[in-house]
Amino acid sequence: MLKLSFVTCSIFACAQLLAQAPSSENKLQGSSRNFIERIDEKESPSNDASEFPPVEAAPAPAIANEDSIFDFVEESASFQGGQEELIKFIANNINYPEDAKEAGVEGKVYIRLVVHSNGEISQIAVLRGVNAYPSFAREASRVLKLTNGRWSPAKLKGKAVASRLTLPIVFKL
Repeated sequence: MLKLSFVTCSIFACAQLLAQAPSSENKLQGSSRNFIERIDEKESPSNDASEFPPVEAAPAPAIANEDSIFDFVEESASFQGGQEELIKFIANNINYPEDAKEAGVEGKVYIRLVVHSNGEISQIAVLRGVNAYPSFAREASRVLKLTNGRWSPAKLKGKAVASRLTLPIVFKL
């Protein structure tokens, strides 16, 4: 319908031009009329799902070996006791950096780590910190190292596997 309205407006503009050039009137009106008929003859797109081939789900990745680290798993690794326990643990063990405390600075640090199939962690890396205060990143890394062995591993096809996690650590005064 939108195309038809646009074509109608175009025909109106053409009609004004035709009034100025009477010799080409029949030729232009005939081609515009044919164009409108062709739009009307086309079938509107249908929403029938049978027109499209079925989409198959991607197979779950094969578990290559014990050393494989997965980014996407069926069940994510988690801190023993849940997220609330992790928050409590961090709150009880974190020391606000003195330089940031004196300056009244707050911030958020994003840490990536690997939780292995035995619940131990490794490869702790700072993805993003507070630029002017690297002490935030050092403290967040230190506290997360204390959580070693307190993790439940990720699962893929029912088997415990190593996976990457990204955690935000928020520093508030």
